[in-house]
Amino acid sequence: MIESTSPESTEIILGQIRKVIQEEGPISRSLLTKRILQAWGITRLGARLDQRFTELLMKIQPEHTEVNGMTFFWPEGIKPYEYGIYRVATDDAQRRMAEDLPPEEVAVAVKSILSSQISLPYDELTKQVVKALGYARSGSALEKSIKSGIQRAIELGFAYEDENQRVVVK
Repeated sequence: MIESTSPESTEIILGQIRKVIQEEGPISRSLLTKRILQAWGITRLGARLDQRFTELLMKIQPEHTEVNGMTFFWPEGIKPYEYGIYRVATDDAQRRMAEDLPPEEVAVAVKSILSSQISLPYDELTKQVVKALGYARSGSALEKSIKSGIQRAIELGFAYEDENQRVVVK
């Protein structure tokens, strides 16, 4: 049914996409796709299904940002540069993969940590952000996402890097 292009199935899937973006956004395209496939009992995204998702997303054109080849979709009425919360997974089922963390959300965690610490070296800030986001340990993918979030925090004016390579709250 998900591959069907009938108007009925198209409307059902568009509704599901809108609902997931509204409830879980900001959400990466890969996690959004995974959620919709799970709802239909499908375990693998093939080329045809991926093309179908692209067509459907073009129909509704949700607000989105792109970073490092990843696309993140935003709920209606939420501007990425105004985003003000970060979400912590309470269990493994809710824990997102590092690639699924929007830099704007990581930037909010950076801002929160720096508001009490004032300034930290990159490595220490990275460790604290990993912990704040609910991860037990870091890996290269998580470090890449956090580095991207620190950069976004600087771009958004939450922080700056000083001459000693410390990230300082603004």
